[in-house]
Amino acid sequence: MGESTYWCQGDFIAPKGYSDYISAFACTGGIGCHEQRQKFEEKGEIDQAVADRLAEAFAELIHLKIRSSEKAGFRMLTRPDEKLSLEDMLKVKYQGIRPAPGYPSQPDHREKKTLWDLLEVDRLTDEKLSLTESYMMMPSASVSALVFAHPEAKYFSVGQVNVDQVQSYSERRGEAGVEGTERWLGSTVLGYEKQCLHSVPSFNYSRERRPVPRKRFSTMKLFKPSTPEQQIESLRSQKCEVECTAEHVQPKSGCKLVDPCRVE
Repeated sequence: MGESTYWCQGDFIAPKGYSDYISAFACTGGIGCHEQRQKFEEKGEIDQAVADRLAEAFAELIHLKIRSSEKAGFRMLTRPDEKLSLEDMLKVKYQGIRPAPGYPSQPDHREKKTLWDLLEVDRLTDEKLSLTESYMMMPSASVSALVFAHPEAKYFSVGQVNVDQVQSYSERRGEAGVEGTERWLGSTVLGYEKQCLHSVPSFNYSRERRPVPRKRFSTMKLFKPSTPEQQIESLRSQKCEVECTAEHVQPKSGCKLVDPCRVE
């Protein structure tokens, strides 16, 4: 495959005028897992890991049933005599793919909402399987995907796109601007620097220092030899004036506080 070849998931669906099939599903193995994890977390239970494996196994079973389903039309598109070992199944030796929104081939997570509405997931699961505002599936041990049966269907990563492609995609989604699309595609897909929509005013945080007048301090002289009593008396006799430029908070009425800036 040369560098000039670019894949799209739409390449694996027949063009208009031809019969073709595409399937979709959403499943979970984590209903009640959050409550159980909170209950047994101190004991080191691995229920979340088990729930993740159950969800993936459930997705594999659903995909197998879709490939062998005559009602969905997949049976005549895939190999009806498919007999794969567990190892071959884990190596994706079967025909077709099941990418999900958020995959490198479909990086926009917002398409999960389209799949959710198509399958009526909220209604059929009584909202036990749902999407968050950031399109994260809850419970987290869940799988959703589209299923393609094309014999040449493969997983791939969307390359970097230009601003005109993002604008076209946003318009087809019915959006006025490209900000939402840029956010959900992410910096790894965008082939350009996002424009800053809001100008941030610059502030000069440097504070001008007021010059502090220099004071001449008397030199303290201690004659040697001298006793400790003489040294203490000499220290007490030394006085100097200190100018404080700090802003002080006046104490409340009746509060007896000593001015810390008064030196005597």
